[in-house]
Amino acid sequence: MKKENKILIVTFFILISLFLVSSPGFLNITGKFLINIKAVYEKTSISISVADNIPPDIIIYYPLNDTYNYKENIYLYYSASDQSSDIDNVWYNLDKGNNISLTGNTTFNAADEGSHTLYIFANDSSGALNNTESITFFINTSIGDEVVLDYGGTTTDFDSLNKTEQENITDMTLENTGYGKILFNEIINISDDGESEGSKLRKTIDLSAYINISFNHIFINATELPQLNKSTTLSLYNLSFTNPRILRNGLLCPSEICTKISYAGGALIFDVTSFSTYSAEEAPAAPGAGGGGGGGAGAGAGAVVKEKVSSFRVDKDLIKVMLKQGETKKEFLEIENTGETELNIVVDLKDLKDFIIFPGGISEYSLKLKAGEKQTVQLIFNIANDQEPDVYLEKIVIKGGGLQTSVTTLIEIESEKVIFDIDVKILEKFEEIEVSGELFAEVSIYNPKGTGLIDVEVDYIIMDLGRNVIIKEHETLAVETRTSFIKDFTIPSFVETGSYILYVKVDYRGSIASSSFLFSVVEKPHIETPAQTEQYLYILYLIIAIIFIFIILMFYQQKKLKEITELIKKVTADDLIKNKKIKYKGGE
Repeated sequence: MKKENKILIVTFFILISLFLVSSPGFLNITGKFLINIKAVYEKTSISISVADNIPPDIIIYYPLNDTYNYKENIYLYYSASDQSSDIDNVWYNLDKGNNISLTGNTTFNAADEGSHTLYIFANDSSGALNNTESITFFINTSIGDEVVLDYGGTTTDFDSLNKTEQENITDMTLENTGYGKILFNEIINISDDGESEGSKLRKTIDLSAYINISFNHIFINATELPQLNKSTTLSLYNLSFTNPRILRNGLLCPSEICTKISYAGGALIFDVTSFSTYSAEEAPAAPGAGGGGGGGAGAGAGAVVKEKVSSFRVDKDLIKVMLKQGETKKEFLEIENTGETELNIVVDLKDLKDFIIFPGGISEYSLKLKAGEKQTVQLIFNIANDQEPDVYLEKIVIKGGGLQTSVTTLIEIESEKVIFDIDVKILEKFEEIEVSGELFAEVSIYNPKGTGLIDVEVDYIIMDLGRNVIIKEHETLAVETRTSFIKDFTIPSFVETGSYILYVKVDYRGSIASSSFLFSVVEKPHIETPAQTEQYLYILYLIIAIIFIFIILMFYQQKKLKEITELIKKVTADDLIKNKKIKYKGGE
């Protein structure tokens, strides 16, 4: 193409572009925002106008589409946001009644039972209005609280009781078939947990978490369930004692607290005035008349004097407790003198001074145990309101008789107000893994309010019991109501054998929930290879090497043969004809 033609074509396209740009209304782009661009060819003057017609986003977190057993002080939690403008006004109404302005989360009242619909509106500084957000809920003040319990037998059917009936339960019974039963001798108000009436929220009362009826063991955590700290008749099933006696916290129960009713067919029935831990043991036989006898043998010459042994046992080597900021919980530690001498036991809690104290504020507790005697120590965990949500690993040191042991204490702290919940469980076959092995854990994250798809920050941390971090990972997940998945980790080769903890926390706008699980790292099993087997392996390797070399040689020979064949083929028919012509001329 000639140079003149090229210049002509370029000039043509420039003129067309200028014409299009100079045309009024050339661009009229409609997207998430309506943008009108008007360009007028007056030197370089361009005017642009932007109109925001997208309304604000509103999320109603609470109330939920659920049934409530109260009408007053119902929580209203929401959020209003706009991607391009400021929020100007937010207001709500109940059942299309009067509009009420909102400046933040609040509470409201519902006048009647039945169905209600809450509407929330918001507009931004551009005047765009969101009037489509609403939630329908129900009021039924007669329904009772939710009671969680997995016992059967003659256990009271709490689900069949309304709110009034739950506040006046006669002969309330908890039975774990095959192990034991609790029969309350007083009227029980299952909803009266000692907390302020306040908003009279419908509660979930988790009896399973604070009641234990198992073999030769009945326990109610009276701190968490004060409404159950009443006089009861207890039954322990399938005992094998001949003449059992009743224990309270591992010690002989005083007669003013425990009254034995009967023992027959392995079932021990007795009354107690209040709650703690109850069990039974064989009563010692009454001492018989000693037989007279000739002179007792003294420690004469040659007699061997056996030294008495000192030892003690602690019923736990790990305490794991989960608390929220500002929460208090109790745990129990049983110490038994298993030796033959009296011991002075010291329980040292200095490492846990920020989390746990004994009554009186001391961080060290002493007790004296006779041979064979047990004693239960109460541990009071008290978390400050400003304690940072995290997992803390400390030790309780127990000393006595020149011996010392420790109890690892894992304290998991969550935010006071948790929006999400999380559960972590290491698959059973991976609770013990080898160095450099794969660890698989099932992670479940819940959004109980079901407020739509929300991004949360998730941290995964694997550490040893000295809080040395081995693995740390972070990711952002979108959760609507619940998500469950399998998370895998590769344990580094430098990790030593021992106990480790997988700690996972989910963070949503500063509200932190967490869960953890312990696992063990073990050495890879070392398989000894017999010397004769090693010789056979060397021979096998040699044979494989010879075969490999032979294949390479054969391939090389084949390649050379192919090259020779190709070379021969280069002798063309023309060469042969030419050769014949030469011969023919020579024949002339």
